Amino acid sequence: MKTKSSKKTSAKAKTFQVLILLLIIAIEIIGFNRQLHSWSPGIKEFLIYNSFWMKIVVVVLISIAISIFYLKLKKKNSEPLFIVFLIKGFQVKGSDIVGIFNVVFTLCSISWIGIELYYHTYCGVLNALIYAGFMILYPLLIANYVLPKPIEPEVYHPKVLITALSKIYKHENLQESISEMEKERLDWKDQVFKKADGSMKTVGSVPWGPWANWDPIRKSIIEHKASFHEIIIILSNEVAEDIDKFPDNLKPDKLISDFINLVYPNLKHKVKINMKKVGVSGNDFHENMLEIDGIIQLLKHRKIDEKDILFNITGGTAAISGAMILKAIPDERRAEYTRQDTGSIEEVPLNIFHVKDLWTELLDKVG
Repeated sequence: MKTKSSKKTSAKAKTFQVLILLLIIAIEIIGFNRQLHSWSPGIKEFLIYNSFWMKIVVVVLISIAISIFYLKLKKKNSEPLFIVFLIKGFQVKGSDIVGIFNVVFTLCSISWIGIELYYHTYCGVLNALIYAGFMILYPLLIANYVLPKPIEPEVYHPKVLITALSKIYKHENLQESISEMEKERLDWKDQVFKKADGSMKTVGSVPWGPWANWDPIRKSIIEHKASFHEIIIILSNEVAEDIDKFPDNLKPDKLISDFINLVYPNLKHKVKINMKKVGVSGNDFHENMLEIDGIIQLLKHRKIDEKDILFNITGGTAAISGAMILKAIPDERRAEYTRQDTGSIEEVPLNIFHVKDLWTELLDKVG
C-alpha cells in the first residue's frame, strides 16, 4: 500500500516551496519596489541617502549565499538538480499549485529585471541584480534543503520484489542441491555457505545455493527480512516451458512459500507469489521492456508506492536484466543483484540521484 509518510513528505516539501517563494516575493516587493518609498517620509529620506549602499550590500550577500549553496550541491555532485528546478520556472504552465507559483515567480522576476534596467540608473541595475539573484537563490535553497532526500537502503525495506528466473535444465540438479542442504544440516537463513575449512562453498566458480540458479530470490528475502508482501517472478517462454515439466514440490512458488513458512513462521503479513508468464522470449529486449512496464503500471494502479518496488536483476537473461535496470531508475525504485564472487546481495546505484551524467546530458541537449 502507498504509505502516508511519503504523501506527508511530498506535501511538506511543496508547502515549504510555497512559503519560501512568498517570503522572497514579499522581500522583493517591500524592500526594493520604489513605489513603497513614499509610505513614510522618514523611510524615504533614509533610503535617499543610504539606498545605493544598502543595495550593494544585499547584492554581495546574495552572491555569497549563491556561491555557498552552489558549492554544497557541487560537493555532492548534484549541481544540475538546481538547474533542472530553475528550468521548471520557465514551463508554459504549472502542473500543480507549486508549479504555478514557480512560473509566476519567474515571469515576475524577468519582468522586474527588465523594468529596472529600463530606468538606466545605478539603483535600477542593482535592483535588477537583486531580482536575478533571488531567482537563482530560490532553486538553490529548494535543491539543498527542501526536496526529499533519497531513501537509505539499509533503513527501508521494500514491499514488492520483481525478478526473473534463469533456466535450470534438469530439475534433478535442483533436487540434489536441496537434498544436500538437508543432509549437511545447513542453515536456511544463511545467504552464503561455508565448507568445513571455512572457505566459501561453491559449484564450479560461483557460490553454491540450495536453489541453484534461483537462489538470488532466497537471498533477497533474507536480505530484506521477509518484508515483501508480493514477489513477482517473470517467466520467459523458455523458462515457463521448463518449469511446466518440474514436479510440484520443485516449482518456484512452492519453494518460496515453504522457505518463508520455515524461516519466518511468525511473519505478520502474507506473501503473494505471482508467477508472471510474459509470453515472450527472454532474448527479446523490447518485448520484455513492455512487459515489465505493464507490471509497473499495474502496481501503480494498485497504489503501490514507488519506493516499495525492488528489482533483483540477477536472474533471467541479459535482455530481461537490462530491461529491469532501465525500469529501476525512475522515482524511488531500487535494484540489487547477487555478486558472483562473494554470493552476497549488493545494491545497484540506479536512482536519479546516482545517474547524474544523464542530467548533464539532458541539459546539454536542451541547451
